[in-house]
Amino acid sequence: MIESIVRKAEAKLNLGWLSPIDIVFAIALLSMAPMLYIQCNSLWERPHLQFFPMAWVAFVYFLYQRMGVPETAGSTLRQFAALGIFALSLVAAVEAVLISSPWLTYFAGIGVVTSWLLCRGGGLKWTSAIGLTSLLWITLPLPAGYDNKLIQYLQSQSSFAASSVLDSLGILHLREGNILQLASKRLFVDEACSGVDSLYALMAISLTIVLWLRQPVVVAASALLMVPVWASCSNIARLITIVLSFEWLGVDLASGPPHTILGLIVFAVAFGCDYAFIRFLSATFEPTPKNASSRQRVSATTPSAPSATGLLWGVPKKVGLAMSIFFCICFSGVGAYSTKALSRGTIFRFPEFTQESLVTLRNDLELPPELGNWKFQDKQLLEREMDSSMGQFSHVWLYQSPTGAGTISVDFPFRGFHLLDICYENAGWNAAESHQVQEMDSSTANEAFKKLGPLQVHFLDLEKDTGEYNFVAFAQFRLDGTPVFSGAGIRGFERFEQTISEPITYQIQSMVTSTQRISPEAREAILKNLLAAVEVARPAFVALEERK
Repeated sequence: MIESIVRKAEAKLNLGWLSPIDIVFAIALLSMAPMLYIQCNSLWERPHLQFFPMAWVAFVYFLYQRMGVPETAGSTLRQFAALGIFALSLVAAVEAVLISSPWLTYFAGIGVVTSWLLCRGGGLKWTSAIGLTSLLWITLPLPAGYDNKLIQYLQSQSSFAASSVLDSLGILHLREGNILQLASKRLFVDEACSGVDSLYALMAISLTIVLWLRQPVVVAASALLMVPVWASCSNIARLITIVLSFEWLGVDLASGPPHTILGLIVFAVAFGCDYAFIRFLSATFEPTPKNASSRQRVSATTPSAPSATGLLWGVPKKVGLAMSIFFCICFSGVGAYSTKALSRGTIFRFPEFTQESLVTLRNDLELPPELGNWKFQDKQLLEREMDSSMGQFSHVWLYQSPTGAGTISVDFPFRGFHLLDICYENAGWNAAESHQVQEMDSSTANEAFKKLGPLQVHFLDLEKDTGEYNFVAFAQFRLDGTPVFSGAGIRGFERFEQTISEPITYQIQSMVTSTQRISPEAREAILKNLLAAVEVARPAFVALEERK
């Protein structure tokens, strides 16, 4: 009875195309499943990437439609390419578990799928294979924090462009970074209004349309290059519509269902422009009937690529079998290691921080109620998104100083040096002076740093168009208490210092915000209180490092 059911199921599913090489790829994907699950959760938490399940569904659909029955790649070159991508995926998977990076695991997973497509999709052209896998690559966020930088850039550009249009229309307003201050309302240009949602979604839809219509590479490339234009124009139009509807009609479209409906309408218009442009390119580059018939005759008479059935991974089958066993063992080790690491309850991408360590830090980080002439007001523990450019966690102490509101904040975790300039610029602050860096040694620092050695302190002198002033002093340390030295005071160097290969760091900043310019005495107090906070924070983080 059972055997007959199994035979019927096999006949219905037609699994005769399965090959032993498929087992190697299946083991590779299964070994990365725990880390891939974490990355998928992270993608779902990002509004601009929540379309990723549909991208994978579209990939499977087009794969089933175009590929037919899987077979061994028809040329040695295809098998060598598959081997190279698979080996690179293994290296990425190993590195991913060593640094606890679900992003890198997701990269390796897409690489495994790409390798399988090249190895088993011998009937697909190279361009078709690249087009199909591009649906998956578009769901991979930019690495090393560049995804957040893209969001911040689009927010800034959207608010700037919308402000310029409102100026030309005579609408009284004030732009403070990503905030548009109207006479009776304050609008924050968030991710949904910055264009980042529609940018990624439109790019995925453009790829789907190009694949559906079987367009050539030149049409696909041109369509993708125009996506940022449609996304930017549509979202600037959305911002202007929100402002004008509030100013002229008294209708608030900035939140709730009206904002959602407006967003859908704007996205539909952008999609229509993108689809019309693809159709225009399709008509422009469509071959004449004569050329089309000649191409059909050529394809009918051209012999297929020489078969390489005697090879595996582009090498003799015995060698290829040994390589396959090696890959299976390595990927199985990756799966075992990642499962063990994740069972410890570590924080995303930062295995040094667990829920227990966060509680310990909260209890150990205590500043005195008085710091010179600063009087304690309140204490806060902030938790942001996992990949926030400001750090996922912040311990904040609020003080009242003679000059204005004083703040001391311990922010973590980061990779390498974290440049604060961009964070304050996005909040509407302008640099009154260039980023200043001071090297402090035992002669300029207090007793706590005589054993520590030199310390690098960074200073930001900021002001707003509204007449507010801020002076910030901050320093950065590794978990073992070693100060971080950086040349990132020169704008542009920070991008080379925030990669996943950099050590995990935390940042301590001290500042005063006031309606009057920060006096030299207040600046001196800011630096002094920064050093006092460092005396408390360093031992707490060092204790965590030693407890491992």
